[in-house]
Amino acid sequence: MRGGTSKGCMFLESDLPARDQWDDIFVQAMGSPDPKQIDGMGGCVSSNNKIVVVRKSDRPGIDVDYIVGQSIVGQSKIDYKSNCGNMTAATAPYAVEMGLVENLTEPTTVVHLFNLNTNKTIDVEVPIKDGQFNNEGTCSIAGVDGTAGELKVNFLDPAGAKTGRLFPTGNAKEMLDLGELGTIGRLQPHGPGPRCRPRHHRHPAAR
Repeated sequence: MRGGTSKGCMFLESDLPARDQWDDIFVQAMGSPDPKQIDGMGGCVSSNNKIVVVRKSDRPGIDVDYIVGQSIVGQSKIDYKSNCGNMTAATAPYAVEMGLVENLTEPTTVVHLFNLNTNKTIDVEVPIKDGQFNNEGTCSIAGVDGTAGELKVNFLDPAGAKTGRLFPTGNAKEMLDLGELGTIGRLQPHGPGPRCRPRHHRHPAAR
């Protein structure tokens, strides 16, 4: 199932055996460790090698619990260290289609998700028609052909999933002195990347 610009295999937890047997199943499903993944559902790049396991939640105010696994291309390994925003978007309509969400409303229903990778809550607004996910629409995104129904994803209090706070060091800005390479300033936790001001930097290809 595709979510945003990622793609992966969706599983109901109730269809799986004990947790210690999951990885073998997921590796085979993706066709790993063959980097071409010819005998599986993997797409040869990390963005097309996602695993999502979904279950109906017993948490108050939450519809579905889910965990995301990253199948490592070329390896027999599944990594559960982080969530995936794209596959979070896919999880909500999948849960609707699997009958895990009650009291559907039209034209949209907000599905309340709990991510087990980060212990964070996410709300996803899902288009609904005739009691089902309505994938027809005019929403388009870069990197994906055509249009589809729009999924609006709202990450509630996403900061500190790994460190427990928005700024891991407690400072909004950090400057790292790398000697002859210059300095790197990190200004925002989810920005496009560090800003580098090199004093002396040469690259063989730039000569």
